[in-house]
Order: sequence, then C-alpha cells, then structure tokens
Amino acid sequence: MVDENFDAAENAPMTCFTCSSRSVRFARWLRVVAIVACVSIVGCESGSGIDSGMNSANVAQHLSYDEDYPLVGFWKLDASDDFGLVIKKASDEHYSIWLCTPRSSTEIEWLSPTKVIEDENFKIIDENTIEVIDKGGEFKTYVRFQ
Repeated sequence: MVDENFDAAENAPMTCFTCSSRSVRFARWLRVVAIVACVSIVGCESGSGIDSGMNSANVAQHLSYDEDYPLVGFWKLDASDDFGLVIKKASDEHYSIWLCTPRSSTEIEWLSPTKVIEDENFKIIDENTIEVIDKGGEFKTYVRFQ
C-alpha cells in the first residue's frame, strides 16, 4: 500500500559526508553529559564561557603557575575522575574557576572571579585540599592533581 502523503525527501535519513551520523550523535551526547556534570557538580550558569582548547587531558598546558597564586591547579573529587575543577590565575589577586571535562572547559561564573581565601564558597584545608560549595549548599572536597 502506497501512502500518497508520504514525502521521501522529507523523511529520508540525514547523511553527513565528512563524518558518520554516529559520530555526530556521540558528540551531541558528550556535550549533554558535560553540561549535566557541570550543573550537578557545581551548578554552571548557562552563559558561562567555554574553552574547547582546554580539557582535562591538556589542562596543565593552560595553567600559569605563580607563587602569588598558590591555588592554581587541576582539582578532582576522586583520582579516577576524568573531569575536575581548574583554578586559574585571573587578575588582581583573583582566580577564575572552571569545570574541565575530556572535551572542553566551562567557566563557572557564579564562582568566578574570586580570591578564594576570602570567599565563603571555599574552604582551604591544606595546600592540596580544598572544599567548594555546590549549588545545593554542600561542600565537596577536591584534591589537587596538577
């Protein structure tokens, strides 16, 4: 039986000649996972800056270590995580706070810029351990890995 209202062109599957549709779906899925992780961990705002050049695999290349900014580094909740918080040197004794995943990094605007030491959203335990408040008001413990 032929449906006269069926438009084959409209219902044809989309084809990408430079990449497979599976790759496109996976990239979209990965972006959603990164956003969900960001929101659930620290609550990123939707207008946050995104740096697709910095990710959890190459974050050390993007950090400027400075003795005047002792908290610069890559911080994780657990050693096995492939994501974490990046504390970067900003300006005027301030830091910017980023969530880095294997794909990209997103600035957490409600935590940036900050002096950290004077910020009630942070507790410094020692030089390699800090606690950061999440959107739910609970402190999560992060350990420096880089």
